[in-house]
Amino acid sequence: MKTLTVDLTDDDVIVDETSSSADGAASTNATIGDVVDETEDETSKKAKLPARAHRNEDGSITLPLLGTVTLTIKNAAGTRQETIKELTFHEMTGLDMRLIAQASPDMQTVVALARATRIPSPRMNVLFDKMKGRDVTAAAAVISFLQE
Repeated sequence: MKTLTVDLTDDDVIVDETSSSADGAASTNATIGDVVDETEDETSKKAKLPARAHRNEDGSITLPLLGTVTLTIKNAAGTRQETIKELTFHEMTGLDMRLIAQASPDMQTVVALARATRIPSPRMNVLFDKMKGRDVTAAAAVISFLQE
């Protein structure tokens, strides 16, 4: 004989499935299934900075890149090379958030990186395409951290 007891006294629903022997004694060793603990610690939900990122005294966050990226910058003064070894992220404003939301879905990450690092969008477009995938992922993690 199987007994099913449901406890609805709290927000949690507890189902106790026990089997009874022929004489009516409950047997708790016949519980069906494994216990799955779905409780989450609030800190586990929060975005975390990549291990290689560090906070600066002014509150900004610097992310050293795994791969150095060299950009060729052309303007009225001529052409020059710019080497990027790290990105420095700053707290974003409401304007930054609005501009990110207005960007097309495939450009939102690039716009977010440009706004947070204060790198002009045309330059960030090229930089983003040349960055290693792990650097892009780490940069996105910093953005998530800043948006909490």
